[in-house]
Amino acid sequence: MGVGMPGSIWLDEFGCILNDAFGTIPYLVGSALEKKEGWRDVDVRVLLSKEEWDRWQFGDPERVRSNSRWVAVVLAFSALGQRMTSLPIDFQPQLAEWANAKFPRPRSALGIAYLSRFREVEPEVAARP
Repeated sequence: MGVGMPGSIWLDEFGCILNDAFGTIPYLVGSALEKKEGWRDVDVRVLLSKEEWDRWQFGDPERVRSNSRWVAVVLAFSALGQRMTSLPIDFQPQLAEWANAKFPRPRSALGIAYLSRFREVEPEVAARP
């Protein structure tokens, strides 16, 4: 991970808030995960099941920018992440099936250590990347 300290600690704290809000583990993806330097922003994604995606009423995953609910969530959580971490956060919820097909790149779970510290988490879940 290329965000350094204390950014990575704050990024995990932000991940805990996302987990509380969406009920699933968020991920660091993209160039900030893959490179130590030269990244433009810090991509954070929450991958939602079809049921959760529909519950949030985000609509067509290919046209999310036209969904005002999705845009509001992206702007609000990106701003919160930027405020917490002092990093240029690009937060987006994504439909898991769509994201897995479209972006088969590495992901790093955020907040796992903190989640297991503050609440009951199954050990095998806390250990997964």
